[in-house]
Amino acid sequence: MYRTSIKFLVVLGVMVLAITTLSSCANLPSLKKPTSATKSETKNEKSSEKLLAQPKFRVSKKTITAYNEALKHMRAKNYDTAILEMQKVAKMDQRISGPWVNIGVAYKELGDTKRAQLAFEKAIIINPNNPYALNQLAILKREEGKFDEAEKLYMKALAAYPDYKNAHLNLAILCDVYLRKIGCALNHYQEYLDLSGGQDKQVIAWMSQLKKQGS
Repeated sequence: MYRTSIKFLVVLGVMVLAITTLSSCANLPSLKKPTSATKSETKNEKSSEKLLAQPKFRVSKKTITAYNEALKHMRAKNYDTAILEMQKVAKMDQRISGPWVNIGVAYKELGDTKRAQLAFEKAIIINPNNPYALNQLAILKREEGKFDEAEKLYMKALAAYPDYKNAHLNLAILCDVYLRKIGCALNHYQEYLDLSGGQDKQVIAWMSQLKKQGS
């Protein structure tokens, strides 16, 4: 039980706050680094204009500026204001999905999971391969006890973005704690370690315990 309870905390710590850049607006397979909220990744949030070279369509400077201003409210945890500002950005360019991911995250932080889910689903309608939206929706499905749906969403996120280490960790924990799929858990824990430099002692310990269970 102690090991499992720690994993619940890790799930929350890794997945709760994902402030995405405009690079999540278009297809993402070419991106090298995710922009969710682990300590090693938050620095990437400040480079959204540089990452805008990745989308396959041009986004106006006005939209970029408005988006970055909205992100400031997200980082300051002014979620009500962030939602309003992100909605304005979404209206400025209806092709981009990033604002809807942030709207969903903001609603989730405010405790409104229904609106959060609708926002993540809207992001996926705009860009079915937005890994951040897929990852966040998977978290909600896991919280609802819909583990099979969560697994499919994590897999889809990784199909779009194989180097998305948080999705690997989230899927590993889902397979380990909820689905009891040892092979799946070990595989994605290892992928997470490979992408993280292999220094996460807690994940290494979990893998060791799983290997003992499987032997």
